[in-house]
Amino acid sequence: MTHFQQRVFKLARQKLPRPVIAERLGTSSNVVKVTISVLRRRGYDIPRIKSGPAAWGWAI
Repeated sequence: MTHFQQRVFKLARQKLPRPVIAERLGTSSNVVKVTISVLRRRGYDIPRIKSGPAAWGWAI
C-alpha cells in the first residue's frame, strides 16, 4: 500500500465522504474513488458512506 493509499484508507475508515477526503489530500474526488475501489478489491474493509437524500434521512 502506498503512502497515499494509507492516507485515503485512514480517512475512509473514519466514514468521511469522498469530497472531504479529496480536499484534505489535495486531489480530486475521482482519484479518491478509484483508490478506495482498488483497496476494496485487495480485500481492505472500507465502510460505504451514505450520500445524498439517504444521508439526510429523506424518504423518496
